[in-house]
Amino acid sequence: MIRLTELVKDGMRTRGFGRIVHVSSLVATEPNPMLAISSTLRAGLVALTKLQGAELAPGGVTVNAVLPGHTLTDRQRHLADLRADREGIDAETALARQAEATAIGRLASPEEIAAVVAFLCGTPASYVVGQSIVVDGGANRGI
Repeated sequence: MIRLTELVKDGMRTRGFGRIVHVSSLVATEPNPMLAISSTLRAGLVALTKLQGAELAPGGVTVNAVLPGHTLTDRQRHLADLRADREGIDAETALARQAEATAIGRLASPEEIAAVVAFLCGTPASYVVGQSIVVDGGANRGI
């Protein structure tokens, strides 16, 4: 993400407009022992988002991050298979338990995550800078 931002930031600054959205994960703010390395790296991405946002905002470029929760993707299905093996249940039960862990009671669709990214890429989000937005159906109970 550092290299990609380096590649595009000068052109965005020249135009006086740009949007960079890092897509990370809920584990950036709520570490998961099953994903220790990912949790650690993604927490660092929250800091990077703040730093890049502060650096680039004066040139009309916003940098933000979206931290999806459990989203029904191939990766989520793979993690459900791992949980199922570990807990002696089937994968559908593992997915259902993940859904139950959210306040909304279901997993996100990729389109729901994309809608937040699309908002951050538009002009209405021009005052949103350096933020890491959790999109998790209310799974994260932290403040």
